[in-house]
Amino acid sequence: MILRAFLRPFLVSLLVSVFMFFLIKIVITYLDDFLGKGLPAWDLIRLFFYSMVAIVPECIPLAVLMGSIMSFGELSEHYEMAALKSAGRSLWSILRPVAVFMVFLSIGTFLFNNFILPRVHLKFTSLLYDIRQKKPAVSIKEGIFYSDIKDVRIRVGSKSKNQDTLKDISIYDHTAQQGNSVQIFAKQGFMKTSNDTSALILNLQDGVRYEQSGPYGPFAFKQPNTLQILNYKSLNVYISLQEFKMKRTNEELFKHHSEMLNVWQIDSLVLGLDSLIQSKYQWIHQQHQLKWNASTRHAPVFSESSISIKRLQEAQQQVRQQINQLEAQEAFVNMENQERLEYKTEWHKKTVLSFICIVLFFIGAPLGALIRKGGFGLPVVIAVMLFLVYFICTEFFMGLALEGVLMPWPGLWIPLAVFLPLSLILTHRAARDISGFQLNFRRKHSTHESAASHQ
Repeated sequence: MILRAFLRPFLVSLLVSVFMFFLIKIVITYLDDFLGKGLPAWDLIRLFFYSMVAIVPECIPLAVLMGSIMSFGELSEHYEMAALKSAGRSLWSILRPVAVFMVFLSIGTFLFNNFILPRVHLKFTSLLYDIRQKKPAVSIKEGIFYSDIKDVRIRVGSKSKNQDTLKDISIYDHTAQQGNSVQIFAKQGFMKTSNDTSALILNLQDGVRYEQSGPYGPFAFKQPNTLQILNYKSLNVYISLQEFKMKRTNEELFKHHSEMLNVWQIDSLVLGLDSLIQSKYQWIHQQHQLKWNASTRHAPVFSESSISIKRLQEAQQQVRQQINQLEAQEAFVNMENQERLEYKTEWHKKTVLSFICIVLFFIGAPLGALIRKGGFGLPVVIAVMLFLVYFICTEFFMGLALEGVLMPWPGLWIPLAVFLPLSLILTHRAARDISGFQLNFRRKHSTHESAASHQ
C-alpha cells in the first residue's frame, strides 16, 4: 500500500517534470535551429526522443522529492500514518518499502547514467549538429531574387495562396560558369519537389528559353558564339537540391566528449591526461632551467679588448624562442587541464545523482508526514522550492569546479552534504511526531486561552 501510494505521484511528477524540462531546455533553446529547414518528421521525432531520454536523470530527483512529499502528506492527511503508528509500526518500518525501492532506483539511475545516457548524448549531439548545419528549406518570396541555390537565381512576380503556383517567373542558370548563359522566362509555373526531395521541379508554361554558347573570358569577343532561343508551351526544369539535404556526420567525432563516456572510460582518460600533464610540467621546468642558464651564460662580456654585442644578440634571440615555446606549452597544458576538470566533474556528476535521490526521499517523506497535506498544492510548492535550492547549489559549485576554483569532488558533493543533515533532522522529527506547524498552532491557541482566562 505504501509503495503504491508513492509510485503514482512519483510517475506523474516525473512525466510532468520531463515535459517541462523538455520545453525549456530543448524546444525554446533550439527552436531557431528547427524552423524553416523543412526537416523530415522522422529526424525531429528522433531528436525529441533522444532529448527527452537525456532529460530523465535530471528530473528523477525532483520527481522523488515531489512524490514523497505528496504521497506521505496524503497518508498523514487521511490519518493512515496515524493508524499505522497506533498499530505499533515505527516510521522506519513504514518507510521501508519505498526506501528499498529508492535503493534500486539509485542503482538503476547510476547504470542508466553510465551505460545508456552516454550513447543517447552521442546520438542527440551528432543529430543536433547536422540539423544546425542544414540549409533552410527553399523559400522563394515574391519580387525578390532567391539566391540560396548554388549557381541558380530565381525570381517570381507573385504566388498563389497554396504557394505552389508561380507567375512571372525568371530563372538565371550559372551552372556552366559562363555568366547568365541560360535564361528562362515564363508567365506561369508550378513548383514541387521530387519524392526523395533531391530536386526542385518547376513546370513552366508559356515562356521562352535563351541559351548562349561559345567561348567565355576576357578575349571571348574575338571569337564567334551562338544564341539558341526556344519558345515553349510547357517546359520542366529540374534544379538539384542535394546541398539542402541533411548530411550525417560521423559519430566518432563526438565520442570523446565527457558526456559520451562512462566512468571507467573517464578514469582511463584522466590517467592519460595526468601523465601527459606531468610530463609537460617537467619539460617546462627543464626549459626554464635552460633559459636561465642560457641567459647567464650568454650575458654580455665587457673587456678591455672588445664588447661582444653579437653574442648578446644571439643570447636574446635564443631566450625569446624559448619563451615562445614555453608559452605555447603552457597554453597546451592549460587546455589539457581544463579537459581533465571536465572529465572529473562528469565522473562525480554521474555518481552523486544516485545518492541525492536517497537523500531527497528522506527529506520529502518525513516532510510530507509533518505537514500532513497531500495533493498538488502546498507539497508541490515546497518540493519545487527545495529542488530550486538544490539545483542552484549544484550549478554554482559545479561552475566553480569547472573553473578550477574548487576540486571536482567537493564541487559536486557539497550540495549533498548540505541536504544530508536536513534529511536526518526531518526524519528524526517525523519519527517523534514533532511538527513545527502544529507546535506554533498550539502555542497560539494556548496563548489565546490564557488571555481569555485572565480576562
